[in-house]
Amino acid sequence: MNNKHVKFSYSQAIQLANWSIDIFYNEEAVHGFIFKDFWEELKEEIIPRLFKPHKKTILHYYLEYVDGFVEHDLRSTLKNLSISEYESYIYYEIKFIEGAGIDLSDVDLDFEAISNCNHCKSCISCIQFENFIDTIHGIQEEIKPIAINSSFHLLMLNKSFLRDFHEEIANHLVDEKEDLNVDYPEGFKKGNKVKRNRWPAWLKKGLFYRDNGVCVVCRCDMTGVINRGGDFEIDHIVPISNYGSNDPSNLQILCKDCNLKKLNKSSLISVYSVPLWNI
Repeated sequence: MNNKHVKFSYSQAIQLANWSIDIFYNEEAVHGFIFKDFWEELKEEIIPRLFKPHKKTILHYYLEYVDGFVEHDLRSTLKNLSISEYESYIYYEIKFIEGAGIDLSDVDLDFEAISNCNHCKSCISCIQFENFIDTIHGIQEEIKPIAINSSFHLLMLNKSFLRDFHEEIANHLVDEKEDLNVDYPEGFKKGNKVKRNRWPAWLKKGLFYRDNGVCVVCRCDMTGVINRGGDFEIDHIVPISNYGSNDPSNLQILCKDCNLKKLNKSSLISVYSVPLWNI
């Protein structure tokens, strides 16, 4: 994958992050999607990942699921458009992709001919159009893994969303708690809540870097550079006692004092990241 496609993937990642947040907070189904559908369809894959941290998090699954719903199919989108709407839509797609540095200057589509032949798919103009659509789809498929991972990094900074996301998962666990201990005895303790787990080194390092080496509540330095000491504790944004999970997207770093004060409350942190200073 070249650098131009990587740039395009970042644009797609921002869109996907926006869609994921909008869909999550929208009470009505969007693109035929509601969170309950995601849970019901993938819970057999998701629930085992609540027990111990995996690099592919529940948030990754959610992003992939959302992407599947909002991935626009140009052929179906353009099916019933007028010739002027055809041109406007394709013009937007070309400019969007060229904005990421991908050269489409040689694209020359005859929209009038496509309209006159009722998109027969066999004439030269239609074949050129179909080839263009295939090119767009090919680029989208190629950059999808990077786009999803980039979107994941954006959402991992949004503690408010992470809290609400995992509270929603906790609500589903509460609804099914009677069956959890029977179906997943390896992961749930008495009371049908997730067992605590040891944290792998890659997770500690990742959370430390994401939270800039400071407690996300009091912002005290835990790097040891500014202040001596610097021990940090990994905290569940939605606590285990409230049916939170050990998924990395439900974790953050706190100093010992703040972790003790937080107890079994869900995190009230709503900042996207720790600012350099208070204003």
